[in-house]
Amino acid sequence: MAGNDDTDIYWIERDSREWVMFTHQPDQLTARMTCTYLETGGVEARVGSLGGRYCVEVPAAQLELAFTVYQPVDSAIMPPMAESSRKTGIHTGQRLRDEMRKRNPSGRKLHLSLGMKWVLRLAAIAGLALLLLLFFQG
Repeated sequence: MAGNDDTDIYWIERDSREWVMFTHQPDQLTARMTCTYLETGGVEARVGSLGGRYCVEVPAAQLELAFTVYQPVDSAIMPPMAESSRKTGIHTGQRLRDEMRKRNPSGRKLHLSLGMKWVLRLAAIAGLALLLLLFFQG
């Protein structure tokens, strides 16, 4: 019958080793990446928290080994990019308008002559007609 083995309880001895803080990390992702890097070098590691900041903890017996394995220059562990807001607010619009004014300080708009406007219109109509011909012939 299914479920008979579900009542078996296996007691696992708690890890009573002394864990020490190895390094502070700016976020959980970078801390986990550091742990993975240490684990590939044969050092046990876990993500901890100290004073509200993420840190990487290693067993006290493996601390010196961890310092020999982890070399930030070679590990290519970089902090993630700063989060940017997806909401576009009024201040973003004002900032963009100010940047556009800095690019064109005179405030002059590009004016096309009347003949050039007609040439552009005819070119657009010809392009659309060509696309329609290609679409209906194919």
